[in-house]
Amino acid sequence: RPAAPRGWRGDRPSDERPTVAKVSFCAGIRFVGYGEMAERLRSRPGRPEGPIAIWESLVAGGTAGGVSAVLSQPIDVVRANMMSLDARRYSSSLACARAILRSGGLPGLFLGVGPRICRVCVEESLKFTLFEAAERQLCALFPP
Repeated sequence: RPAAPRGWRGDRPSDERPTVAKVSFCAGIRFVGYGEMAERLRSRPGRPEGPIAIWESLVAGGTAGGVSAVLSQPIDVVRANMMSLDARRYSSSLACARAILRSGGLPGLFLGVGPRICRVCVEESLKFTLFEAAERQLCALFPP
């Protein structure tokens, strides 16, 4: 007997909850982490007033991205498995996580974390640095 379709609309065999959880979790870590690091860089003793330097933005964005990549990797592994061709063999995201833990242990939930850290660090450092540059340009055009 084939598995009943699942999903928000009932038309897909995948479970969207891991994707929603991962995206929300990552965004929270990245924005809060970047904001906190940027503020600490701005308030260093002896540092002149003004926005953080480009290199500081690159470091803060990359660090926030790297931390989010590591912390969200288990969710991402479950998400990827729930979207795979074998997704029908799992009854839920939790069942998928249990199967991964049974077959690969805790390291199974961190498969592929190395390349992901590299990609996310570059992506987030560029995103936040470009955001800072755009903010400076807009503030120069339209002073507060």
